[in-house]
Amino acid sequence: NHVVQQKMQEGTIVRIDTDIPVPTRDIVLVRSRLVPQSEGAARFTSLLVNRESTRDKVL
Repeated sequence: NHVVQQKMQEGTIVRIDTDIPVPTRDIVLVRSRLVPQSEGAARFTSLLVNRESTRDKVL
């Protein structure tokens, strides 16, 4: 979700709507991990794709 990532990068607190009762501490921990994951996901995927393509070329 691009809008959520944009708001998190802007420092806006995103309200999590869920039917499952989650302690606030867990929500904060998860929220703190969301930004690094969203930032690193594209690089990680591109690294995997590049590694696969280069390995195929070498083989």
